Parts: sequence; structure tokens; C-alpha cells
Amino acid sequence: MSRPLTVAAIAVSVFLGGSGPVHGQVIYDANAAFVPNSPNPNGVWTYGYTSTLGGTFNNFVEYATSSFGYTWRTNISSGTPGFSYFTSPGFGALAGETTLHGGPGGEFAIVRFTVPATALYQLIGSWRGPGDSGNTDLYLLHNSNGASPLASTPSTTVTGNFVIPSIALNAGDTIDLALGTGGDGFPFDNTPVNLVITPIPEPGSLALLATSVGLTALARRLRRQRPVAGVTASCHPFASRR
Repeated sequence: MSRPLTVAAIAVSVFLGGSGPVHGQVIYDANAAFVPNSPNPNGVWTYGYTSTLGGTFNNFVEYATSSFGYTWRTNISSGTPGFSYFTSPGFGALAGETTLHGGPGGEFAIVRFTVPATALYQLIGSWRGPGDSGNTDLYLLHNSNGASPLASTPSTTVTGNFVIPSIALNAGDTIDLALGTGGDGFPFDNTPVNLVITPIPEPGSLALLATSVGLTALARRLRRQRPVAGVTASCHPFASRR
């Protein structure tokens, strides 16, 4: 079952006006959510394909495993199109990577995020090149709008990413990372990819969090500095503390 991640440390950039994650903030990570025996749909994630860019979305219908890992796919030909997780290196992927592979008829393989709540979000779609030896094209789509992608690249042979720092999304909207066959046929098109989506806290929430963190840090500092009865407080940096 898909579970959102939370960040373990506070990002200073948030308090300086950036949009980085903060302690306790939810992060949706397609790679981290895709664990063995994940269902489809998998929480906010759905794995599938379209015949054309932005066309009708079809869920992958078959879950399969091999010595290299596991996949959701619709086996039109040669086990493609599909979305896979590699536990061992092979086919242009490293262990721990998720990949998309388009289909024999030019089908676009897709990992889809369905927005759980209306808010501002940061989107990061990434790929590692060259992957396998075939060329692929990659798109970031909002609500299946293939005519006007949020971002795109005609070739994934060089590592890169799409970064959308802030976008307003409504509950039920979809964000697709869609991989095509790059115009050179579908063989050898296995491409390492990931999609990470982070809600951006409202300014009031950030201010409250910053105040809370500051007060907690101050209280801890005061407790460490308070002299203990019968013991002389020391300013030596390696003095014993209780």
C-alpha cells in the first residue's frame, strides 16, 4: 500500500522564503511508494498507458516479477508497456530504480499522481540517462493535457529533471509522467524515472511551525544551561551536561 513520506529534518530554505520541505511535511514519491505487491491504483499513484499523448488512460492489468524486480504492465508485446522496480541491475537500470517502458505501438507508459487535496504543490520529474540503449521522450502533463505539457524533453539519453516550483492543483487533478518511444521504435527503451510531489505549506502554517520550532529549541537550550543544585555551572565546551 502506498504511504506518503515525511521529511526527518527542517529545511532552512523554507524559513528563508524557499519552498523546500519541512519537518513532518508529506512527500509523495513514486519510487518509494512502489513496493513489492503494490496494488494498482496504489493510493495516490496509478500505473498505466495511453495510445497517444494525453489520450485515454488505461490501467496496467498485470503484476509480474522476475529475478530483476517487479512490474505493473499490459503485455502488448515483450512485456511492455510497463512501470517497473529493479532490485538487481539490468536493462539499463540500477538496483533501486523505477523505470518506464513504452509499448510496441508507440504507447506512452505512465506513472500518474492523483491530487488528494486542493493546495499548492512542487513537482519534480526526473530521469537518468542513458538507461537502456534506445531513445525515449518524456512529458509532465496536468490533467492529460498533451497539447500543452508542463514540461517535456525529446530525449532522455542525458540525465535531467523537470522542476515546477509551485503549481495550484485541485483535489482530483492528475499529474502524469509519460514516457514515449522517442521515434526509434520501442526496443531497448527501459528508462529510469521518478516523480516526487510535495504540498507547499501556506505562509501562516510556516510561521506557526517556525515559532514552534524556535520555542522548542530555546526550551532545550535553557534546560541544558540551567545549573544543577550543588554543581557549579561551567562555560567549558566539554563540560558535563545533564
